[in-house]
Amino acid sequence: MYITFSNNKIRKICEDKKTATRKLGKQMSEKLFQRIAEMRASDNLAVLRSLPSPNCHPLIGNLLGCYAVYLVHPMRLIFVPSYEGEFKEESITEVVIKEIIDYH
Repeated sequence: MYITFSNNKIRKICEDKKTATRKLGKQMSEKLFQRIAEMRASDNLAVLRSLPSPNCHPLIGNLLGCYAVYLVHPMRLIFVPSYEGEFKEESITEVVIKEIIDYH
C-alpha cells in the first residue's frame, strides 16, 4: 500500500527512526516501523486485515471511518483509507496515517 501522512509531525516520527525512538521509546518505535513495513508490503487493505499480527480493525464512535493496528499496548497507529467511489477493502491501496494514540 501507498502511505501518506496527515501532517509533518507524524510523517517525521514514522520515517525517521531517531525521532521515533526519542518521542516513543525504543520498543514502540521498533513496533511502529514493523507495522509500517507490513502496511507497505500489503497489496491492499484486505491483505493487511488478514494478517494476524497487526490486528488491523475498523474503529467506531468518534473515530468512525478510521482503522487501527496494534503497537505496544495500549497504543495504536490510526489511519484512514483513501478511496473514491464504493468502499471495498480489496480496492484500497492508499492510506493516510493520522496519529499514534491510546483511544481506550
